Amino acid sequence: AVSLALVACSGATADPWPAPPPPPPPPTLAPSPAPPATIARGPLASAPIFASTTRALVVGLLDFADPALTDFSPRDRRDVVVAETFVARGVPAENVTTLLDAQATREAVLAALASAAERTPPGGTLLVYYAGHGTRTPSGDVAYIAYDTRSGDAATTGLTRSEERRV
Repeated sequence: AVSLALVACSGATADPWPAPPPPPPPPTLAPSPAPPATIARGPLASAPIFASTTRALVVGLLDFADPALTDFSPRDRRDVVVAETFVARGVPAENVTTLLDAQATREAVLAALASAAERTPPGGTLLVYYAGHGTRTPSGDVAYIAYDTRSGDAATTGLTRSEERRV
């Protein structure tokens, strides 16, 4: 058996297609401080927690091919820090696959997921981290938005949870 840990991170609501902008915040609010550049802190922050039998797939999307999809700011990029943290915490670098923006097409993500799952030995762990948009399909399935997902067609051009389970 292989353990699968899926971590999804989205900076948007369930619907990735632009909506009317929210009202501006009250003028008395101060700007939010920048998030920390590291994920873990404290004495255990650098302790190895993963074994050499761990594989990881990190998918990060700030930009999308479809102009109808809202891009994220480059200052929000955390996926590279996640990949570096996996390595720092014991996942061999050759066991971490990172797909960013235009690299993270539907086919590339599914191929990388299948490859990582195939290379994860029995008893090993497969970590999957996704940062980007997500939505629900008309059938109610969850779909993560790939670089080449088309607006309004996430059911066939996105990365659906039911499809991931088949991998």
